[in-house]
Amino acid sequence: MGAHRAPVLRRARGPDRRHARILVEEKRWLGDGRFLHALNVCMLLPGPEAQQLAVQTGWLMHRTWGGVIAGALFVLPGVVSIMALSIIYALHGDVGIVAGIVLGLKAAVLAIVLQAVVRIGKRALKNNVTAALAALSLVAIFFLGVPFPSIVLEVALIG
Repeated sequence: MGAHRAPVLRRARGPDRRHARILVEEKRWLGDGRFLHALNVCMLLPGPEAQQLAVQTGWLMHRTWGGVIAGALFVLPGVVSIMALSIIYALHGDVGIVAGIVLGLKAAVLAIVLQAVVRIGKRALKNNVTAALAALSLVAIFFLGVPFPSIVLEVALIG
């Protein structure tokens, strides 16, 4: 790795580091500055950062059609997988093996979501006050039916 490539890899973390390695180092589709600018734009936008980075990279390389094609190809494997699983379940959902596979997939998805919640919670809930606010918010939204914007406003007022 050349010295001129090191800054982007030092700044990027997790999946962003992998994207930087592929886009900047291996494929050399983007330079350091262009990648960091695209990453900063994507971090400001709400939504899945990897999807946005794929669209941004496609757009930077080939303008509008590059962004459209990159975005479509990014979601295509997921769409095909979910459609195939949906069709199989619709046609054979009452068959024991298919029902068992679907139940196993549900458990795997639940485990992934719970792991993400725990990881984010460890970073975000720094003390007992923030943990209590999170617990009260959960009770308010799920058991008392308090609208989400109200919860966000009340927590913001508390600080």
